Amino acid sequence: MQQSIYIQRYFHKKYLILILLPLILLTLVLNSPGFIVPKLDAYSYPYQTSSAQVTQRKLEQDIAFYQNRVNLNPTDGLELAALASTYLKKARSSGWANWYLLAQQAAERSLLNLPVFNHGAVLVLAEIAAAQHNFTEAVNMANDILEYQPGNEAATSLLVTSLLAQGKLIEAQTLADSLATKVPSSGTLSLQALLETDQGQDDIAETHFRSAIGLEEPGDAYASAWLRVQYGKFKARYGKYTEATALYQEALRIIPDFPLALLSYADLNLKEGHFSKANNQFQKVLDHSENSSTIFDHAALQGLAQLAILRAKDANPNWQRAETILRKDVFSNAYGHRRELARLLLSRGEGQDNKEALELLESEMGNRQDEQTLELYAWALYKTGNLAKAAEVIQTTLSTGFNEAGLYYRAGLIEQALGDSETAQAYINQVKTLNPDFNAALWEKLELRN
Repeated sequence: MQQSIYIQRYFHKKYLILILLPLILLTLVLNSPGFIVPKLDAYSYPYQTSSAQVTQRKLEQDIAFYQNRVNLNPTDGLELAALASTYLKKARSSGWANWYLLAQQAAERSLLNLPVFNHGAVLVLAEIAAAQHNFTEAVNMANDILEYQPGNEAATSLLVTSLLAQGKLIEAQTLADSLATKVPSSGTLSLQALLETDQGQDDIAETHFRSAIGLEEPGDAYASAWLRVQYGKFKARYGKYTEATALYQEALRIIPDFPLALLSYADLNLKEGHFSKANNQFQKVLDHSENSSTIFDHAALQGLAQLAILRAKDANPNWQRAETILRKDVFSNAYGHRRELARLLLSRGEGQDNKEALELLESEMGNRQDEQTLELYAWALYKTGNLAKAAEVIQTTLSTGFNEAGLYYRAGLIEQALGDSETAQAYINQVKTLNPDFNAALWEKLELRN
């Protein structure tokens, strides 16, 4: 009897140890100084997702409402401006090119009927100019609105993002800070975070991204999804892929099939080697636009081409489809895709591709000089043999403070080609500091094609 009790106690203790030991070890790991648990719930949309879906349905109802109002009052400029604004909201969330066209047409008709004090229609046209990468026109129109309405938040926000695209960081930062002080909202803090990211002020940017989520209000699903995509890109830049994934997934929960989120998420999966996931997400952008082309089709096709390269398959069909779309846009100036066409040509790297890419970027430098344009310009110079100029341009890019592992890796390769191995190594060392998970082999496979 005593032996039986002893055996039972022995096994009870044994099983108790087996249960408690993993819990003890987990507690030690979680409380160790080097272990940080990402607070993924901090990225959650603070309202029920149904509210985002309701917002989308309401947008469709608003479109129908204003279409009916315009049918009843076809010469009413304000009704047309309201319709143009709702078309633009739909265009942003879907990426469908036809919604942008409808918005532009409605705004132009509105101004014909009401040519003065019609800031709503002017703002729509300014937003479309920015979408077409015509930033000079966008800046001029935003300033026209602000001359009569100095406190117009939407016009100021557009002015900030357009100045950022032109590389006028100080001017944009001053405006963004002033706007956030006057109107501390999710939108204004998002702008601040975007500018701080481009200047390497990462700790402040992190704070503003989090604060922007904390100040969200229901009613603007696009803004909430867009914010998480930008925040996700910020996280991915430093190799924080789990957090970036959570942000992209949340953006897609807010707006299912949101093209910006699908493309960013697909790019992350491509970098992590999750090729099937990346393929499905790139394809989803194209499937989503089955009945109407989107302004993101070319990016999805280029993503599929890169995926084909990594899978040792033929990338040419997707390169060609993307090139056809971009050349059509560049020729018609529909969406000002000179930089995007140059990126494709540099990535493909065949025949005269590099020379044409350089010409496109030299032209684009007159329109915008943000980090992405400068980096591509430096790479085009590198690929066409102008190493000294490439080093000068890449140094200008780095001087903005923008922190991105690929940018430093590119700078290292340029310095290496110039024979400055010490500076090259310093740049390469910075790569792992910024992103310990940076995959140099994958990067070279995609970027060093000739």
